[in-house]
Amino acid sequence: MDRALGFVSALNPSMLAPPVCALAVSAPAVFAIIRITARRTFAPLVRGSLERTCVLAAAGVAAVAITAQLGAAASMLAGSDDSFEALVWRGFFLFGAPVIAAAAWVAGEMLSGPSQQQEPALAAAAVAAYAAGMIGFVAAMNADLLVGAALACAATASALASTAAYLATRGATPAR
Repeated sequence: MDRALGFVSALNPSMLAPPVCALAVSAPAVFAIIRITARRTFAPLVRGSLERTCVLAAAGVAAVAITAQLGAAASMLAGSDDSFEALVWRGFFLFGAPVIAAAAWVAGEMLSGPSQQQEPALAAAAVAAYAAGMIGFVAAMNADLLVGAALACAATASALASTAAYLATRGATPAR
């Protein structure tokens, strides 16, 4: 018991910001899709190449939208170049990666019905979006690209990785 209390007292509130932001951004869409797909008798698309393309397109649209929003917000809030870079970096990992992962998951579940592994597929998409986004952002910054280009690289990498992770993890559609 003392060990658990020690962990809670050592917990820094800033450590909770990423999961809280991820939940706040993606939870409404996730719960809505779970409820909608549970009531639906059939899905509009059969699993296949068209559905995979639509999932990738949804993640791509989310990546473009969140990149534009983060860039605009950071440029309005930033006073210097250093603060702009910090705002873009933090904003992407607080809001960008979960939005992109949720977009891929929502599109797949909505188009082809609920998967057998809904929660693991969402988690895989989120982890892949965070990891690929970090790698893309760091690689672009090390290549001396502008912050906006680095953000675009991170968003593109997140969209591709979250789509691939979701499609690989989701499993078949359960029989009704």
